[in-house]
Amino acid sequence: DGAVFIGIQNHEPIIEELISSGFVIGLLDQYIPGKNEPNRILVNFDDETAEKAVDYLVSLGHKDIGIIHGDLKRYNGMQKYEGYLRGFNKHGLKIVDNWVGYTDFTVNKGYLEMKKILESSDRLPAAICCANDNIAFGAMKAIFEANLKIPDDISVIGVDDHMLSSLIKPSLTTFKVDFTSMIKALTENVIKVIQKENHDQFIHIKF
Repeated sequence: DGAVFIGIQNHEPIIEELISSGFVIGLLDQYIPGKNEPNRILVNFDDETAEKAVDYLVSLGHKDIGIIHGDLKRYNGMQKYEGYLRGFNKHGLKIVDNWVGYTDFTVNKGYLEMKKILESSDRLPAAICCANDNIAFGAMKAIFEANLKIPDDISVIGVDDHMLSSLIKPSLTTFKVDFTSMIKALTENVIKVIQKENHDQFIHIKF
């Protein structure tokens, strides 16, 4: 009768086929303007964390800030990308190309991109914004391997409040995202639409 999809690319042909066929489809982290069918249920994080991460680092006196982005084919990846740009523009900061990395939200890619940043720059950033905590964990590993200290040499900030964020040393500065409530709301609304309790309007919930 329906399905829930998590962590997909924003434009996924099989999803569009299922929705066109009448299946009730719940999607976390997806939004396509103009697509507002009543059997398409969306739950998204109203993501201001990227901009707030830049605000926070600037409040600590940082101006030389690098960024490791997530997957830009995913809605949340693009949201965060745009948020970082807003933050940099607001504070008049310059984006240094050698301090920018692109990943798929994984630890390994975070590690590899941070290594590139460390190896390709004569001058190191004072801080790194990571699009999620997995990326941050990878970045921290690369920083430690380069015999640098966190936060003495480079500060690191992530997003998600992963369960390991408070356990690693030093603990990771991060933003808490209530994924449990988001998934619960998504699943409950899919069930309601399948049971015809709420089936005549487009549902898009933001946390």
